[in-house]
Amino acid sequence: MVSTSVKFFDSILSRFPQQFSLVFAYGSSVFSQGNKKDQNNMIDFIFCVDNPLEWHKDNMKINHKHYSFLKYGGADFVKNIQVNFGAKMYFNSLVEVENKLIKYGVISTNHLIEDLLDWQTLYISGRLHKPVKLLKKIKDTDVQQALQTNLQSALHASLLCLPETFSEVKLFLKIAELSYSGDFRMYFGEDKQKVENIVMNQVSDFRDLYAEQLKLMPQLHWNQSQCTIEQDGSTATTLHHLNLLPKTVQHNLLVMWNKDGRYRDLEDVLQSVAFDPQCSEMVQKAIQDITWWSSITQSVKGILTAGILKSLKYSSRKIKKMNCQTHANSTLENELERHLEKSIPQAAVRSSSSPSTGMVITTLVIQKKCVLLRPMHLKVVTCDSLLQTKSLIVEVISRRTQIVQFPATLVVDWGASTVLQVGYGRLGSMHLVTSCSR
Repeated sequence: MVSTSVKFFDSILSRFPQQFSLVFAYGSSVFSQGNKKDQNNMIDFIFCVDNPLEWHKDNMKINHKHYSFLKYGGADFVKNIQVNFGAKMYFNSLVEVENKLIKYGVISTNHLIEDLLDWQTLYISGRLHKPVKLLKKIKDTDVQQALQTNLQSALHASLLCLPETFSEVKLFLKIAELSYSGDFRMYFGEDKQKVENIVMNQVSDFRDLYAEQLKLMPQLHWNQSQCTIEQDGSTATTLHHLNLLPKTVQHNLLVMWNKDGRYRDLEDVLQSVAFDPQCSEMVQKAIQDITWWSSITQSVKGILTAGILKSLKYSSRKIKKMNCQTHANSTLENELERHLEKSIPQAAVRSSSSPSTGMVITTLVIQKKCVLLRPMHLKVVTCDSLLQTKSLIVEVISRRTQIVQFPATLVVDWGASTVLQVGYGRLGSMHLVTSCSR
């Protein structure tokens, strides 16, 4: 997590009316996404309030300049724009507070809970599939329960789209992808590696967020030491996940299945989908249909709430950030390859056998510093104990663990090529440790 003090956030929040049922910060200024921290990065906030009309009235008295020309319609007009269009959120962007640029979205508590439970727009609920920085203690028990249900729903949906055995990272990538898969902004103005950048720099945060839910699922076996997950792939389990999907996803599946003009009720449709080999694709399409429409309508609404000039400025910042990130990814990738070409032939390979587990532990020590930002391919020195296995566990250990930010363990497929894909990180000399059964 990017270091930003509690005092700093408290100072920002003190500039706003305080009737929050939930308030949190998110984005690359709060959580690292693999890019260098830019002091000019905008900080993103979400304010959930019980009474949006009263909140906007109070906020307009304090922060009149935050609003676009819509403020001249009054607080009631702003509230109606918020609750009747797009994702039922109202954003003020490029606002300067405490010498920092911020963006904040306002949503009513009722609409927050509805989206968390039903995924009506998957806008706020999708944001909360990922780690956020809570800034106030949640006192509303309905909000607390809805937040937990949203995490459970994300797991059910993701598990339907994953094989029987997979890594933690694969699960977290699928969860993070849910709210981006149909978002039209991913085709313009967003870094194409956004999902990967979010997950691979926040693996421990994802693990903390979902640990309790993973432990409570009887259909799963979570091997925490190896960071792998096995799930029951039976039709009964598939139907169990389908029955626990949010209502909007289920409704989209119903519409999809009945497009031939014949009507089947939801129970019959979910049973049929559970047996269908295209179940995963249908679930993903049902979710994409939600995010596609909500992302378009909220973005159009954002032009009005931000104003034309701010919208153009915000869009240009997004495009500039995307271009800078793409250039950085390419530069770092080339730099890493140069380092690896020089360092791996000099790397030391040590093998030892564990009497208790029967595992062969092969350690490849990379002597030189390197930079990892995207999944990279590391050429492995030929080693018989590795080539004799079809799969292995890869663990990356750094002498400077406070800097390296990637999962401790990844499962990779081992094919004919002596190449491993091992994750993300920052600067630091590394050990690459591989464990495999003979």
